[in-house]
Amino acid sequence: MLPKKNRATKQEIESLFKKGSVFSNPFFFLKYTKNEENKPKKVSFIVPKKVEKLANRRNSLKRMGYNAILPFFHKLPHGFEGVFTLKQKEVSKSNLQNEFEKIFNKIN
Repeated sequence: MLPKKNRATKQEIESLFKKGSVFSNPFFFLKYTKNEENKPKKVSFIVPKKVEKLANRRNSLKRMGYNAILPFFHKLPHGFEGVFTLKQKEVSKSNLQNEFEKIFNKIN
């Protein structure tokens, strides 16, 4: 799990949805911006009720996302802020990691 300082706040998420760039694939879509270099990297995961109705399952999908992004977190540039919104509940950690690798290679 990512430390709290590396997770986006509600206000940061709202501003990302207003002005962020979009990247999409079958598993999730990403809204992101690259801000000042001296800001810490921040990432959050959203699992809508449309995807999973039960809160405990939504939370477990979020935790899986945070754990899947850990190996790639150091590749993100400083000042990166992103919000991943999952599209499906049938997603594995390995699928997420493969998609993260593709996305972060394109972003950098």
